[in-house]
Amino acid sequence: MHIFRWFSLLCLGLGSLNSAAWQIDVQADNDKSSQVVVSNDRDLHGMMVYLVWFDKDNPAAEMFQSWTLEKAWQKGLQPISNNPLDLKPFDAFNLTNSPPTTCPETHRCFMGMVAIPANSDPLNSDNWQAVSMFPLNVAASKERIKGQRFFLASASSSLVYTSTSIDKANNITAAAPTSTTTTGSTAQTEKPDILRLVGTDLWYANAQAQRLQVIDVSKPEQPKLSTAYDLKGTPREIYQLGQYTVLLESLNSQNAGTQLTVLTRSANGKLSPVDTLTLTGNFLQSRRRENVIYSVMSDSETFTKADCIGCSASQVVTKITALSLDAQGKLQILDTAKVGGYTPSIAIFPDYLVLANDNPQPNNWTASQVQVFDLSQASAPLRALPGLLVPGQVPSEFHLNVFNQQLRLVYGAPDRAKGSSLAIYDLRNAQMPLIGKVDNIAIGEQLFATRFTDNRAFVVTYKRTDPLWVIDLNDATAPKIVGELKVPGWSEKLFFNNDRLFALGINDQPLPNEKNQWVRRVAASLFDVRDPANPKELGRFTPFAGEVSSTSSIALDDERALSLDWQQSTAAFPLTSWETQAGNHLQLLSFANDQLQDLGRIDVSTSLLRSLPLQANILAALGDQSLFTVKWGKDKPQILAELELATSVNWLHYQAGQLWGVARGDRGFYRAYRYDPKDLTTPAQRWSLARAFDSTLGDKNLIVFYSNNPAAVQVLDTQQGQLSKLQLLEDVATPSTVTTWYDRSQTLLKDGWLYVGEQHPFVMDKRLPANYNYQIEQQNQWVLRSWNLQATTIVEAPRRTLAGRPLTFTNQGLLVTQEYTEKGQNRVNVLALSGQNVNLVSSRELDASCYPLAIQADGVYVQCTTYPQYNYAMDTAKTASIVAPQQSSTILLKLDAAHNLAEVGRWTWSGYRSVRTINNNVVIISNDSGGIYYTTAVASTMPYGVFSCELYRLDQAVPTLLKSIETCPYADGFATSDQQGWVVQGFAGISTFTW
Repeated sequence: MHIFRWFSLLCLGLGSLNSAAWQIDVQADNDKSSQVVVSNDRDLHGMMVYLVWFDKDNPAAEMFQSWTLEKAWQKGLQPISNNPLDLKPFDAFNLTNSPPTTCPETHRCFMGMVAIPANSDPLNSDNWQAVSMFPLNVAASKERIKGQRFFLASASSSLVYTSTSIDKANNITAAAPTSTTTTGSTAQTEKPDILRLVGTDLWYANAQAQRLQVIDVSKPEQPKLSTAYDLKGTPREIYQLGQYTVLLESLNSQNAGTQLTVLTRSANGKLSPVDTLTLTGNFLQSRRRENVIYSVMSDSETFTKADCIGCSASQVVTKITALSLDAQGKLQILDTAKVGGYTPSIAIFPDYLVLANDNPQPNNWTASQVQVFDLSQASAPLRALPGLLVPGQVPSEFHLNVFNQQLRLVYGAPDRAKGSSLAIYDLRNAQMPLIGKVDNIAIGEQLFATRFTDNRAFVVTYKRTDPLWVIDLNDATAPKIVGELKVPGWSEKLFFNNDRLFALGINDQPLPNEKNQWVRRVAASLFDVRDPANPKELGRFTPFAGEVSSTSSIALDDERALSLDWQQSTAAFPLTSWETQAGNHLQLLSFANDQLQDLGRIDVSTSLLRSLPLQANILAALGDQSLFTVKWGKDKPQILAELELATSVNWLHYQAGQLWGVARGDRGFYRAYRYDPKDLTTPAQRWSLARAFDSTLGDKNLIVFYSNNPAAVQVLDTQQGQLSKLQLLEDVATPSTVTTWYDRSQTLLKDGWLYVGEQHPFVMDKRLPANYNYQIEQQNQWVLRSWNLQATTIVEAPRRTLAGRPLTFTNQGLLVTQEYTEKGQNRVNVLALSGQNVNLVSSRELDASCYPLAIQADGVYVQCTTYPQYNYAMDTAKTASIVAPQQSSTILLKLDAAHNLAEVGRWTWSGYRSVRTINNNVVIISNDSGGIYYTTAVASTMPYGVFSCELYRLDQAVPTLLKSIETCPYADGFATSDQQGWVVQGFAGISTFTW
């Protein structure tokens, strides 16, 4: 293929080329010819200048063609002039008479312009004072030579991710089911929660803060922490029984079990333990009847197999433990029981505890095992009644009910063609016989919500619409369906009061202007069920309808997250959307006068778990990191105050005597802090961010919060203390303008500019003829995008091609990239950015065990690892033996970015290490590949494994150990000055160290 024909096509794909540099281009003149364009932005004195075409894969005698002032193009390597030249800057200059040369497809052909001192070797790149190299075909574009300024991926890359579009940016009366019985029992029962309001004190078992916190909410505009108690594990539930608080925690170490702690509060407000008790097994849920707590756990037990002598196996069982609390605050185990299976639905009633478990029998997992315990006899606190096996699954505790000493339950059949069923069993009969049943409820539909009242059951199923079924239970021997209402979507939770049903569920119906768009939005509904035969929907409200396509709420899974006040006819529930600029909210509704009305919503910086009323028209909205007090009424609700409950700073940056930190919420970075290094407990300043961000970067006087898709930033000016508004870097209004990208690199910040690399398919211009070489379109390339964040208006700069994935900037402003060669080797590149141009400074292939580090420092640092190798020896008897393996080691190399990546430092450690950060020749390196790991249960982020770090000075051939650090987070969790460092400790705060 003629190289200038190929290159003319290539230039069309690249668009207009900037020529304000020492640069060489080849531009299409017409469909069949092209011209070489050179430019210069430097003062060059006494230089020999070479302008050459060369084929790296031809023999030396045939490799070069040179352009000279006297003869234009000629074979061989010749300077433009035989005499040294003094060159002043000049604009683009066109050379005619392009060389009539072809380049084989598999060869690597370049056009180059080089300036060297007189009497020096032009083939030695160390002599090049100015250089520009442009590849002329695909094979050359995959090369990496000094001065190269256009690049295609050197190896085929896996398409990790593709983006072609942009997203559009406690009066808890809804508690567990209750019942009455003909025995006249008035025993109080409770389904506990992680919070309790006692007078004007809000008790909160906070998993994030790892503390039981007591919050004074007597002044809603000024809530404050009164006292706290450090937790031993992950908090599950709390009970308030008179003067005692009972805390249930899952201990975090393996097989540690569940700990119950009885606490009392002294006159000075301090919380002190009175008694503790530990139960084995994984905690599921608990319930209370009077002063007896029933803890339900999952555990495994070993048994001997009947069909195998000496064989044993294990099985999962559900364990129930009854514990009493006496007047002195002491816990005592009263009784225990166990049933087969795990993950039960658990419901408590004045005299009964009911568990519905997936049936553990072989080949029968679609059935449910239902176990009822009689709680009314003091001599037998857990008296098991006969077990039931029902041919279907019981989705939740709300599908279980006890009334008039009858067990009533609804289960979904494994075969939807048979529909769901409601069954009634007589608990007064020792055999618990079935006395009434309704089958074939909603054939072909899935079972969702159920709500029992004394004489009715309301059942919701779903396939394409949401049928609300009303079942008459007045005659337990002959229950019957008496009413049906079909509405779109489905309900997950139902709540009944005075012939009204309040429902929370999903509206999956698109609006008229959304056509066939998929939507799944949380919706609240109000039903009139006064006439069982004719239920009516009084209203439905769908927050964010027409704004986002999907929302979610924790209240759909946990009814305790819904604050429902029947007397005030109000409801409040948390609401979340992952779509752009939606975030976390508390939605308030009124259903007074049978009208479902929007009372507004508040937007908060972190997700919410609960809300509960404090005073008239004032409520508390609680997340695991903040408490918000909210005033609502006729006007838009407003936040009165925010109390931070848990701060986990996990990003640090030291600059000019100030320490900057960022706290990560459960959905991303959401707060920034400025600390005086002398006081690490209380931030001097705090900023709340607009949303969750994917990463944070700091450089000089800027801290940048970056979101990846769509690209968006908030910028904190550390000198002025000002936080900008959220700024989108991509046009969400016209997503079609966004170039398809396979992968995005980490973001980089240097001298006020934000950089991100994108891996793109290389696409030629549409003006190209249909018969051009399609091999070009199959290539991938890395493109550098950049924005000046200090400009009045942030506008993207022209994009530039890169040699590989951007990793870091050196202190001198050189860009370091990494890529894999065609042979799978690791390659590190150093690039210089000048205006709109990128030039390769140096490139070096690394050993397969080596990888360049993404650390901004005074050079390019590379970590190499050697692993143990087992050698097998064979003796004269042909018997194999294993030779002891070589010990693994970690090598840190320092390469000179400006001088051909020459090695200027080498340090070695035994074992596998991981370099975390380097600053002023001091390296922090871990003793293992791990860092701080976090559990995920109940939103807890408590570390369960921590590896230590060590500080070494690198100014000698052997690294000098300066200090050991017990906690070793990743690089963002460290900040260092010349002789002092800081490290994050999760929710325990920030610690400091010196050397």
